[in-house]
Amino acid sequence: MNGLALRPATENDQRTIFEWRNQPFIYERGSLQRPVSWDEHVAWFDASLARPGERLLLIVEIEGRPVGLVRFDRTRDTEATISVYLTQDHAGRGLGSQAISRGCEALRGRWDVRHVLACVREDNLAATKAFLRAGFIEAAPAACPPQHRAFRFAF
Repeated sequence: MNGLALRPATENDQRTIFEWRNQPFIYERGSLQRPVSWDEHVAWFDASLARPGERLLLIVEIEGRPVGLVRFDRTRDTEATISVYLTQDHAGRGLGSQAISRGCEALRGRWDVRHVLACVREDNLAATKAFLRAGFIEAAPAACPPQHRAFRFAF
């Protein structure tokens, strides 16, 4: 699979993830749609690592080089939401669906969840295709913000 692997994020990834979150290619496709300050990021990152039963951050690596992030947030005992991004130079190669699939496999080994929900902006066709290729099916968008489509994966 193109040398794609996932590993849990560590303190050493804090700066890299901050830089990714502030790349226009990434934040323009996300729900927040704006850059984040260093202080805002540190608070989010530290809280993320401090709650391993509620949030899982996985670094996507190609040939050992970090190129993206898969994040899971537990929303209910049996459900989690997923968020995924790859850096611009790794987007559009089919790696997103591989990262999503691998992320779901990793999640299943850590949390006892039955469903994963993805909320994808309506204008993000690449993400829509990636989730469909990874085995997600379109669902009722009630749990997603406005202008988002919902996709669900069942284990």
